[in-house]
Amino acid sequence: MIVQGFLDWAERVDGPANKQYPDVNKGIGLACHSVVGNLPNHAIPGRFFDPNDQASVMFILYKDGHVIQMYPVTSSTWTSGSYGANTKYWAMEAEGGGAPNYGELLTGPAEESFIRI
Repeated sequence: MIVQGFLDWAERVDGPANKQYPDVNKGIGLACHSVVGNLPNHAIPGRFFDPNDQASVMFILYKDGHVIQMYPVTSSTWTSGSYGANTKYWAMEAEGGGAPNYGELLTGPAEESFIRI
């Protein structure tokens, strides 16, 4: 369930307010990207907090199925490479996909959380 823009089952870690478009996200689908590496202990990549890095994300999906949500579903984060994509889709970064496994598939628990979202 979504409560005040946040999944009631995901861990909430607020991202910097200035790393999003002012436009409301239309939420017509999900844009899933790879974090390109592993995130031990549910770590969050520093680029999502670094004020000099133009990167932010709504959801981080971990191999064990854990989800961190950094912005409400109405937010338009800087993840998907264009204004149109960033304001229409909920952006998600999935753990994994680093060298040499660039084509790494989601784990079963990650798939379940992806479908749940």
